[in-house]
Amino acid sequence: MARLTDIPNEILEHIFNYVSDINQPDIFALRLVSKRFNEIAAPLRVRNWSDDGDYGHYSANDSIVTLDRFALELLRYPELRSRVRSLNFTWIQTPHDHDPARVGLRSANLELLAKAAEELLPDLASSTDLGQQIRRVWDDGIAVLVLVWTTNLERLTLTIPKIPRDGDWHYYNTLLILRLAKQLALRFVARHPRPTQALPLAKLRHLDFRYWGIGNWNPVHEINMRQLTPFLYLPSLKNLQITCVGEDYEDLDDLDASGQDSYSMRYPKRTSPIESVVLATQHITMHGLRSVLRACKNLKVFRAEFAEMGDESSTRPEHSYSLLARCLIDHASSLQELDLETYKHDTDWTHNFGQLHQCFLKLTKLRKLSIPVSFNSIHEIYLSGYDRKWISHHPLPPSIEYLKLYDSLRPILSTCKLGKSAFVTELGKDLGVVTSIVSKAGGNGRLSQLKYIDCAAVVRDDPTMKWVEELKQLAKERGVQVLLGDYDPSEDVIMEDL
Repeated sequence: MARLTDIPNEILEHIFNYVSDINQPDIFALRLVSKRFNEIAAPLRVRNWSDDGDYGHYSANDSIVTLDRFALELLRYPELRSRVRSLNFTWIQTPHDHDPARVGLRSANLELLAKAAEELLPDLASSTDLGQQIRRVWDDGIAVLVLVWTTNLERLTLTIPKIPRDGDWHYYNTLLILRLAKQLALRFVARHPRPTQALPLAKLRHLDFRYWGIGNWNPVHEINMRQLTPFLYLPSLKNLQITCVGEDYEDLDDLDASGQDSYSMRYPKRTSPIESVVLATQHITMHGLRSVLRACKNLKVFRAEFAEMGDESSTRPEHSYSLLARCLIDHASSLQELDLETYKHDTDWTHNFGQLHQCFLKLTKLRKLSIPVSFNSIHEIYLSGYDRKWISHHPLPPSIEYLKLYDSLRPILSTCKLGKSAFVTELGKDLGVVTSIVSKAGGNGRLSQLKYIDCAAVVRDDPTMKWVEELKQLAKERGVQVLLGDYDPSEDVIMEDL
């Protein structure tokens, strides 16, 4: 095997790029190996930047620099700007949450950054406090400058700060990073001849759009889905992840009536190049979900974890799987992966699974499907006065090759403490569902394309249970790999009577 020192620089640079994308701090360790390694790795120190919540004396890692120092590095070495591939703005400090413990740059350096921003963005600087924000070390203004410089950016994580106490939606009208996004989107929509210099965000392929409330959700202060709209016009965006971003019709009405148009746009219709949408949110109307999905012209992947839907006491309209089905049918010719992880929370959707089943039959390109096991079985259980009813054995899409089943009712049963008998009943039903699906796989079965079933969340590999052994044998005969959950004999659920 050749030594690392014998590998050509071009190949080493590819290796170092890979190392940087996995763990950026390792680049700084590589620079200490040798002079040659340092020459190759040094430009990669800016390839992936993330604040990670580490500022000033809070961080003991020399490889982590604050946003203002990162911007100064790009100012001093313009050749490094094209090297930046990913930015992660986890904590955008504003005047409302400025950290006094954070040690900023000297005033002279901040002045250089402010003047650079004012020269680069004269319109935005003249209509806002862009320069003043940078002089005061506010991340919002500095982030705008960095985004404009990094024209080869491919991945962006943007966490929108929370509304300050006693604030309202007008607060977001002052966020410069959202204003910049809209200005760029309008230029992309205008379809002017290709500029001599690439526009910022023109090459962005991955966007993770988040609200500050992750892990500390406050529905009163959730960010509105409309603030995402400018990013839907980015010409190269392929993967969109939305986390803790909600929508309420009343907020939309207020938004339109108040003329808050400095950061939001109309939803595009079947023009966005987005191919993958991952949605993890607490509050969302079907209007918001439909608008995002209809923006995509060739959606291939849709993953959703709905934490809470509009309930009967809210102003949101009633949600149903029939409405979700309509959204998915719009992409029946392209959708290849569907993940509906609704099992973790007690949703208030209308459980009209029949229409969702009809939708499945139209998704002829679907290859990978992840759904609650309750989509395929009958459950009639009374919990705290609510009647839960689920459909029975509706056919799955015949084109699927991979199936994952989530546990949908066991967490609820555990919370309600209905006892062992309820658990045994549910486990037996789940096992029956999986066995029924496996029996239709392989050969001339209706699910002849099915090769893998992940049912670890619903069926345990219990060696004392004959039905589990029969399932494993049937899967072997049908040529299907079945992943079962680990068996723990100390668990409080005993199924020896099955």
